[in-house]
Amino acid sequence: LKSNFALIIAVFLCSIHIGSAQNIFSEVGFGVGNVLGEEHPKGRAELHLNVLKSYNFGELGLDFSTGGNFIPGTTTGSENNVETLSPNDAKFYSITAFYRLRISKDIFLEPRAGYSSLYHSVLVDDKRTINASNVSYGLGVGTTIANKFSVSLRYQHLGNTPEYTGTQDMTTIISNAEPMDVVLLRVSYRFNWNTIF
Repeated sequence: LKSNFALIIAVFLCSIHIGSAQNIFSEVGFGVGNVLGEEHPKGRAELHLNVLKSYNFGELGLDFSTGGNFIPGTTTGSENNVETLSPNDAKFYSITAFYRLRISKDIFLEPRAGYSSLYHSVLVDDKRTINASNVSYGLGVGTTIANKFSVSLRYQHLGNTPEYTGTQDMTTIISNAEPMDVVLLRVSYRFNWNTIF
């Protein structure tokens, strides 16, 4: 995980440098929603930042996001010294490339695809996290407001949660591989790095 986060930071810093030089925009914001097709009382939330550039045919960009439960806590089940981690509680981070296609002056469609990692922060077998790397894809629809804000509804398949069985003290910890699909309402603020540097 540390190497993956280092890669994200390196790409992000390069994006800032390129953005300053070539008038590329960024958006930063948050998203709230839930797991698709399942009841999950904790909800889901994310923080995101993207780097994008406009072309005649639309906008191309990279999106960096990380998230987990909207309400802190877990819905883990425990019985007879066996603790089963809920796949819906898995935290995530992702890097996706996207294409923002304008279908009207203010409305856009946004297909995306990339990499994601789903993980649980739990001390088991001398590990602090158990994770699974995945291919991620999704589709969003949204609108821009005064060329400063964007609001979108986004579906994203984040892949499968990790498959793992281990021990913590005298308790068996089980994580089952289950697909995670989320729907999030995103709110973002758009800015140009040239106005900052």
